[in-house]
Amino acid sequence: MPNIDLQETQDELQWLDKKLEIKARRLASGQSIMVRRGEVYGCDFGYNIGVELRGYHPCVIVENDATSATRWSVCVAPITHASQRQHMPASLVPITRQAGADGKTIIEGYADVAGIRAVSKARLTKRITRLLPSDMLEIDKALASITDLYEHYKRMSAKYDAAKKRGDAKEEKAKKLRQLLIEAEKILTGDADDDLRQRIAEALKL
Repeated sequence: MPNIDLQETQDELQWLDKKLEIKARRLASGQSIMVRRGEVYGCDFGYNIGVELRGYHPCVIVENDATSATRWSVCVAPITHASQRQHMPASLVPITRQAGADGKTIIEGYADVAGIRAVSKARLTKRITRLLPSDMLEIDKALASITDLYEHYKRMSAKYDAAKKRGDAKEEKAKKLRQLLIEAEKILTGDADDDLRQRIAEALKL
């Protein structure tokens, strides 16, 4: 018979009780919670499996305002301290420390973009602050990198540049052809001189 981890079992039971509280909160407030991209809220991520994030953490809203306004859930990236790591992965984006008038820290640490997930708005507690635009820009860059969006758009940009070059070459060729037609028309009307005929003959050899 496998050993039962009593502490883990107790944690799971406590989370079940907490889930009932969150569900009740959802019924009471529903979709009335209006969140904005870049805002930081407290969030109870619950009791999860293995190395998945669990417990209470601040999180930053990464979903756009138009979408989050119509949904019961919202996409967030948890904020952690990650102070024990020797090598900081690219998925952990440092955020600017913010402090109150008394000098006490309001928020600091790292936005874990690899831990992005959709959570019920009922999991969110109080609004803590809002990240700086420069922080959100770095978060966006990290999201684009870990989801391969950056490479996708880089490939698309390369294709666009190649197509533009081909288009420019075709446009240049079209200009030459238009000029050739104009000069050919002069020949047909008898307005061309010997020099013009010679140049057209040379062009036709291309």
